[in-house]
Amino acid sequence: MFGRLINGKFEYAPKNIVHNGKLICNPKPDFLLKLGYLPVKLTESSKKEGYVSIFYWEKEGNKIVQKWKFEKIEREMEV
Repeated sequence: MFGRLINGKFEYAPKNIVHNGKLICNPKPDFLLKLGYLPVKLTESSKKEGYVSIFYWEKEGNKIVQKWKFEKIEREMEV
């Protein structure tokens, strides 16, 4: 899987690309690299009691890595 980060937002590489007036279906990795797409590394989230895990993307060297952060679950008090 390939993707890129544009202004902090993740974008998957498309299955079809129009380049120099030609339609390229299922572009090869070397071509995607030339267009600025990078390999994507998916990771597992861990669990933390009372928190929800939220993923985000970060560029690390020559790849984009899925990272995780935890946000506390706020419960409303019942009246």
